[in-house]
Amino acid sequence: MKRNMAASEVRRTSRGNSGEVGHLSLLASGSSSSDQPFTDNNNNTDGSFSANLDQHTNGNNTNGKKLFSCIPGPPWVINILLSELCERFSFYALRAILVLFFKERLGWSRDSAVSIFFFSSALSYFMPLFGGYVADSKLGRFKTILGFSAIYVLGSFVLALSAATSPEPFFLNGTEISNNMTSAATESAEERAASEQAGAGGETLTEQDTGGSAALAIFALCLIAVGTGGIKPNVSSFGADQFTGPTRQEDIGKFFSIFYFCINTGSVVSFIVSPILRVNLGYGVAFALPTVLLTVATFIFWSARDKYIKKPLGKSPVSVLWNVLSTARSNGGQSTDVRRANLESVPSSDSRASHWLNRARGPCSEQDVNDTIDVWRQGSLLLTLPVFWTLYDQQGSAWTLQAETMNLHGFLQPEQLGVINPILILCLIPIFEQYIYPKYEASQLGQKYPATSLFKIGIGMVFASLAFVISAFVQSSIDSSEPNTISVFAQLPQILVISISEILVSITALEFVYETAPFAMKSTCSSLFLCTTAVGDVLGGGLYSILGPRMSGAGLFLLCAVLMLCNTVLFAFVAKGYVKPEQVVAINTLYEAPAGQHNRGADKHANNAANPAANIGSSGSDSTKTEETESEWEAATL
Repeated sequence: MKRNMAASEVRRTSRGNSGEVGHLSLLASGSSSSDQPFTDNNNNTDGSFSANLDQHTNGNNTNGKKLFSCIPGPPWVINILLSELCERFSFYALRAILVLFFKERLGWSRDSAVSIFFFSSALSYFMPLFGGYVADSKLGRFKTILGFSAIYVLGSFVLALSAATSPEPFFLNGTEISNNMTSAATESAEERAASEQAGAGGETLTEQDTGGSAALAIFALCLIAVGTGGIKPNVSSFGADQFTGPTRQEDIGKFFSIFYFCINTGSVVSFIVSPILRVNLGYGVAFALPTVLLTVATFIFWSARDKYIKKPLGKSPVSVLWNVLSTARSNGGQSTDVRRANLESVPSSDSRASHWLNRARGPCSEQDVNDTIDVWRQGSLLLTLPVFWTLYDQQGSAWTLQAETMNLHGFLQPEQLGVINPILILCLIPIFEQYIYPKYEASQLGQKYPATSLFKIGIGMVFASLAFVISAFVQSSIDSSEPNTISVFAQLPQILVISISEILVSITALEFVYETAPFAMKSTCSSLFLCTTAVGDVLGGGLYSILGPRMSGAGLFLLCAVLMLCNTVLFAFVAKGYVKPEQVVAINTLYEAPAGQHNRGADKHANNAANPAANIGSSGSDSTKTEETESEWEAATL
């Protein structure tokens, strides 16, 4: 996938309330690897159809029929935005109460509930690789989004069905305590302690009692993972495909800002509404509302089917990567002399010259080999990110269960504190962009240690470790106090610190991945970035499955903090040896400034040559020049 956007736009749009939100926003920058122009017929059935371009203006609607004048582009862009709003609400509404559903309604243990949360999340982040492949080389984005949306709706319906057919909740001391109508938050500490003591000899649900409903729920989560995997890597870039004309770049920036707003709006509302439905109407209704909204989202998206611009299919980046890797491993069946001649054809000034993947030169094109080398190098850094996601995603699992054991002050639900993270992100982003980053860069410390992308990521990892040190102290206080006496607001410091970590790691990494990805493989790199979350969630699930029953909550949190610190050291070692792709540097030098204007791209290239460490993860205004030039390059091919 290949649709370009200025790095400054990536920064604006890749701010998420969680790793998930940020990931989707980066995927907005990806598009098909094909450079073919749009077609203007309406009869293709292979996904490569494009609406008649005569219908599309430069992004400024002139027909007077547009209801939302603040939204750029053609009128049907609102269909994509509204469907995204409904879909994101549904996704986060399910996640907000999932761990409590398995623990309270299905009778699973704390560690098992956290593990299923991690594993289901991991599957959701692995599936975009498949969804991107299908869209790029088989069906096209529109058909992929529509078909996988149907699977998504089915999965959400099955999950609601599993909640509606599960046995009644706990019986404590012979008295039914309905999780549908009674909130633990409304109990006093004394009442809850008495209930727990009385429940010691009472009847409770176990995993064996709810085996059928649990199996149905797990099947539903698999369907949801498949469905969201077909939507994640495609819907935002499909929206970008709708913009044409001279104001396209500016309008895309506005579109992604609104797209991001829809994501956060859906997330914030879901964390408020879903717990209220759970408490007052039960898990069945709380899961049914997302099903309804997903159906609405699918219909809204489908209703503009005859108006969308649909790009033609292109060569699959996944196939390119596999071909180069397999050919290099087998030396392409070449003789030693031929292989040596191919290697000698690589300029010695190219940092790729000594890379082992050059053995694929000859059978594979030079561009394919160079792109694969750049992805390989980027992958070495991506391998250090899963541990971060292991910590980060505990906000919706382990920290939710921690909040359940705290004083909720009679009006909060344990999962509702999840809304604080996206609110903090929205507040902190402008502070970092307008004050913290500029002040640091102007300081002596900033001159000595430039705030490159990789530098920010390393600092963010330290903050993630600190967040779990704080959560360990909070958990220790909970364990040493009377039940439900520690205020849930004691979690605010750890949420604040992990939010700062998100800005430094997740958002910066999104921009870095986009900036350093080859032109034809930006969405592939985006999908690989999503897979780091999947690997992190698998690690988290394994951690709680294996060590959860053997360690205290505080001990697990401290272990996570230590693992994060060790991972930070590994990241620093890998980052030190990272070399930015020549393609990115070369594009900077291609930018020709108007007469009399300073060419920052050329100076940047010269500075990088003089100081190799400075080119590691560089970002900022120079990357904007890079992406603007990419857009000029792409416009010439359309």
